[in-house]
Amino acid sequence: MLIDKKQSKELSDKQKTFLSTLFGEAQGDPKAAAELAGYSPTSYPKVVQGLKDEILERAESVLAAHSPKLQSVWQMRLTMM
Repeated sequence: MLIDKKQSKELSDKQKTFLSTLFGEAQGDPKAAAELAGYSPTSYPKVVQGLKDEILERAESVLAAHSPKLQSVWQMRLTMM
């Protein structure tokens, strides 16, 4: 039986804060997100590497959630031209 890596990984409060901040206040800036979450300024590459799967998963969710909205906005703009 294979164990799903996503289900078995427990995130620390600091990691959860980093992810929330990355897709919120830091607006996608991993260095800023790491610093706002309490990591040292030079540690963000390690943080990103350690949370790579979670970052990709959240990015896919954000894109999926906003794609229909963006598509309708572009359709409206194209019809106005």
